[in-house]
This record gives sequence, C-alpha cells and structure tokens, in this order.
Amino acid sequence: MEQQLDGRKMTFAPVRIRVRSGLVREVRNVRAASDTMLVWPGRGTKWRTAAEVLSEALYGRVGVDKARAAFVDAAQEAGVLMGEED
Repeated sequence: MEQQLDGRKMTFAPVRIRVRSGLVREVRNVRAASDTMLVWPGRGTKWRTAAEVLSEALYGRVGVDKARAAFVDAAQEAGVLMGEED
C-alpha cells in the first residue's frame, strides 16, 4: 500500500476563493485544496479533474504546480475564484 505524503508541506502560491456567506479563504497547499474540494459548491468536469489530480499529488505522482493549476481551473468553473484585487 502506498503511503500518502503530508499535503500540508506541499505548498503553492495562495489561491483565493469565495466560500459560504461571502467569506474569502486562501488555499496554500495540496491538503487544504483537497479538503476544500469536499465542500465545493458544484461538481462539474473540472472539479472531478481537480479531485483526481489533488489525490495523485498527495501520493507524489503529480507535482504541486499541476495540482494548483487543476484547483484554479475548478475554482474558475465554480465561479468562486477571487482575483488579486477582490
């Protein structure tokens, strides 16, 4: 059985997303991104891709940059991605 890596140590540039009640959350690592996907406001095609890529990243089979990019794509699809100026 493969061992899962510590996703909290797999950091990336912050991704700001809008969560319930208009709150903003900064996601900064693979574990937080993966956990956030569990309470996502909609599960489209990019959500499914991001969930798979993040899972692969937790096992060291996908790099952090690819995991972040998939998370950003899913956030854009769901309409929760915040820009720098927001």
